[in-house]
Amino acid sequence: MRHFKNTPLLKGLILSASSLVLAACGGGGGDGGGFPGGPTPAEHLELRMSASRTSLPQNISEVPSSVGGPFTSSVTVEAIARDGNRYIPATATTDEFFACNVISGIGSIVLYYHDGDPDHYHEVDGPVDPATGQPTKVQVENAYRSVVSGANSGAFTFHVASGNRAGTAVVRCTATDAQAGKSASTEMTFTVGNSSAQPTSVRVRDSNSVDYNSSPRSPLYVQSMNQLNQIQLQASVVDESGNPVPDPSSNAANIKAEILPSSTATGGKLITSGQSGQSVMVRTINGIAQITVQAGITPGALVVLFTGDALDNNVSNGVSLPITQSIAVPVSDQLVANLRVTGVTPPTGMVNKPYNGAVSFAGGYNGSEFPIGCGLAGGTLPPGLTLHPSCAINGTPTQASPVNPQTGNREPYKFIVAVVQDVDPAVASVDTAAMEEVTLDILEELKVTTGLTASAPAGTAFTGKFTATGGEPPLSWAMKSATCANAAVATDGTVTGTAPATAGDTCTVTATVTDSLGNTAEGSITVTAQ
Repeated sequence: MRHFKNTPLLKGLILSASSLVLAACGGGGGDGGGFPGGPTPAEHLELRMSASRTSLPQNISEVPSSVGGPFTSSVTVEAIARDGNRYIPATATTDEFFACNVISGIGSIVLYYHDGDPDHYHEVDGPVDPATGQPTKVQVENAYRSVVSGANSGAFTFHVASGNRAGTAVVRCTATDAQAGKSASTEMTFTVGNSSAQPTSVRVRDSNSVDYNSSPRSPLYVQSMNQLNQIQLQASVVDESGNPVPDPSSNAANIKAEILPSSTATGGKLITSGQSGQSVMVRTINGIAQITVQAGITPGALVVLFTGDALDNNVSNGVSLPITQSIAVPVSDQLVANLRVTGVTPPTGMVNKPYNGAVSFAGGYNGSEFPIGCGLAGGTLPPGLTLHPSCAINGTPTQASPVNPQTGNREPYKFIVAVVQDVDPAVASVDTAAMEEVTLDILEELKVTTGLTASAPAGTAFTGKFTATGGEPPLSWAMKSATCANAAVATDGTVTGTAPATAGDTCTVTATVTDSLGNTAEGSITVTAQ
């Protein structure tokens, strides 16, 4: 294992844009080219407005806006000349070439600059400093109904954030070249809330309403230590736009949370609404279910799976169309120690089967104050899986581990995971970063390949055999159901029974195959009486 000093973790943001265009034309003079060569002729001015998204979830908890955050859309408005280049006014000294305003739907959205300019912040009281007994000062970014900008290079980017009121809101942007006497405007409509009521995914956030898997996390500590040992989470069932769907009836739970066997920490439990254990079911209230994860007696990672039902938003009556989200809650038994990766062999996965695992770590410097995160430092994850900053690994594998053509053996995927703590190395007395190679094996999907349709003389005995591919041998078979008389399925897949008494009638035998890791698949054979 290598240890090294803390280095920044990088992440990217890809924005998909929707666009609107409105043009204004008129007379005027001027020569010279468009951007980047010089002022643009003033006879034509057009605005193009694009946004990363125009549908935002209702911000019930009033989470602060952030670029790329779940409640924020990034908007760019461009001034375009007739030749398609950026429009640059002949005199670009004004600070208000662009002006964008919320013209309807106030309360549903607000505007932010997010440009780091101190003039766009104000100071508020923060937590009390124990040394002085006085509140600290915190800079908070201002929210606006109107934002302005100079001509820049013919473009202006600002940000729209949703509020706690559902509805639609319209933002109008105008560009004005006062010297040329020309202006152009365009508008864009943003939808906040207005849930389709069709569940499509489960979302899990921390008590600050930050997506749990998106950020490095402070570990919990085992029960024997007098340290932080539990975290409260907010789970929601949301629609395709990220809006919480309506709460179910008062006697129905719509979220099931369970600690999975893939956890490397032991003794943890879930607590909610008078329930406590490895599995709980809870009903959302105003779109949110509160669930507490409590550390147990050994360190590692608690892998917690949250499940909803896309069919009827009710898990109390079973789950017909599961929608899931898993997270990894780190648990440590050392407050100050060299940071190191410990979970280097996550559980084996299978093609086309949802995977929920984690990379676990130990050590670090006072992790309750300084979060610890994971990143991919080398190699390739199995296709279909994602390593999150929280150290959770989840997704649905699409390709099995490759087979060595010389030995015929599977060769698991190998990749390098970096674990880094967000603390100044000059402050920490221990290593706050580490790397380790992680091995993850993905099996071929377990499938029943028999698919038999057989025939036998009416009323006589028949025999056949189920077969399957994929999974991890040995395989074991068991009968699930049958309409054939005297049906039986042996553990090796051999099936026997009696054909229907009337020629032309059919009967079926359905069996379940289980591999050595507990993966299952089903198949049936149909017998026609001759």
